[in-house]
Amino acid sequence: MQKVYVLYHIRDMGTADEDSKKIGTYTSYRLAQEAKNRVKDRPGFIDYPDDFYIDEYVIDKDYWADGFKEMQKVYFLYHIRYEDTDDEDVKIVGIYSSAKQAKLAIERVKNKPGFINFPDGFQIIKDVLNRDGWCEGFIK
Repeated sequence: MQKVYVLYHIRDMGTADEDSKKIGTYTSYRLAQEAKNRVKDRPGFIDYPDDFYIDEYVIDKDYWADGFKEMQKVYFLYHIRYEDTDDEDVKIVGIYSSAKQAKLAIERVKNKPGFINFPDGFQIIKDVLNRDGWCEGFIK
């Protein structure tokens, strides 16, 4: 079977706002590596030298035959209270199966102590299950 090698540059892999470029398709890994060496110092690539990927593919083979599957989502309902300081008090009110369920939760709790004085403190944040979100750690 004939193989090809595809050179990509993908910034922020795994995030919704990734910047992905397919640089080229080559008949050998060596040629893909040479292409990487030709472009690695160009604008847009030079600042992200570790974001090059070379993938091997077999011609006439299906790679993603299952189609797109809906990723399971959840919705975090946070309440954030800002007082007279720079500090904030963040609470997870709940985690819900839909934005609609999170909004219904707001209606149930908005008049309770602590929430009633900060009615604008509710935030609904969508997340995807089984996917890493913050992998960079803490930068000093």
